[in-house]
Amino acid sequence: MEKIYLVLFGYLIGCAQVPYLVSKYIYKVDLRKEGSGNLGSTNVLRTLGKKVGITVLILDILKVIIACYIATKIFTGLEDVKSVAVYTGLGAIIGHDFPFYLKFKGGKGAASTLGMVIYINWIVGISVFILGLIITKIKGYVSVASMVSLTLSTVIFYLLGYSGEVVIVSFILSMLTVIQHKENIKRLIKGTESKLGKKKGEKCQKK
Repeated sequence: MEKIYLVLFGYLIGCAQVPYLVSKYIYKVDLRKEGSGNLGSTNVLRTLGKKVGITVLILDILKVIIACYIATKIFTGLEDVKSVAVYTGLGAIIGHDFPFYLKFKGGKGAASTLGMVIYINWIVGISVFILGLIITKIKGYVSVASMVSLTLSTVIFYLLGYSGEVVIVSFILSMLTVIQHKENIKRLIKGTESKLGKKKGEKCQKK
């Protein structure tokens, strides 16, 4: 039962949909009608600029870290602190992706998932983040960087001997990230996916 409370607690925190709230109430821009229409930091970057995009990215990461930290202080029934964090993170990411007040249409959860990974093991989190930056720099596709780096974090948790709960939830979230990027995957196959720095719909030449 306590695990359900953790997921619900995380969901409520995750519903603080930072890209939407920042763009809507600070910059008076409805992100759903701009760029890709996605409520994520990449669309914020393309729509409102690099500084705002990076700020939103950091806030999305911190949102989950803070949620996990608070949960570990409130919910003490579970012996494994990592289990508390992983269920809270699960809820927060679901809240980010499917906020109830936006008709359950939110972001893709990559930054939020990274926040959970950082909280569980900051070395792993920073490592996959750097890997994501490298992939983005080389290939130009944020979608590819997100899917590859977050899937790799699950593999690393398994190899490091983390509990089954951590590995399974991490795997579920990495698969959710892939599912949320299904349209990106279709565009990647067609060769029409926009690279970072290019406008949506601008076709990238294949080498």
